[in-house]
Amino acid sequence: MFRFRLEKVLRHRRRLVDDEARRLQIISASLNRLLAERRQFENDIELAGRSAYEQSLQHVDIVRQRSSASYIEGRRTMLRRLNQRVIEVQGEADRQRAILIEAQQNVSVLENLEVRQREEWERDERRREQKLSDEIGGRRRIARSTQ
Repeated sequence: MFRFRLEKVLRHRRRLVDDEARRLQIISASLNRLLAERRQFENDIELAGRSAYEQSLQHVDIVRQRSSASYIEGRRTMLRRLNQRVIEVQGEADRQRAILIEAQQNVSVLENLEVRQREEWERDERRREQKLSDEIGGRRRIARSTQ
């Protein structure tokens, strides 16, 4: 029966791949939340801008217009900070993807080694079986010829 000597190492590396994949999944979920938050900020700014424009057409008092402008500027500042955070998290996700790919490659190397060793073992087993059946056939021929 075939036994891969590095089976424990392979199992360990597979666990590492699972761990790295989970980390990437967490980072991706965080990035998705940030992107949704960014879309919300962009929508808020757009709606506030439209409202401010409509107010300017209606000659609403200056205090209200300043309040709207202040709100929009605050949202834009928050959006800039959020964009910076999105860039940071995207970089983190890219680094984690590279780590995951490396871990997957390590597993792949061991899996390929296991396949090659299994094929070699099967080839050797077939040779042994062929040799044994040739030996048994030779003994039968000898036994028949002596009878």
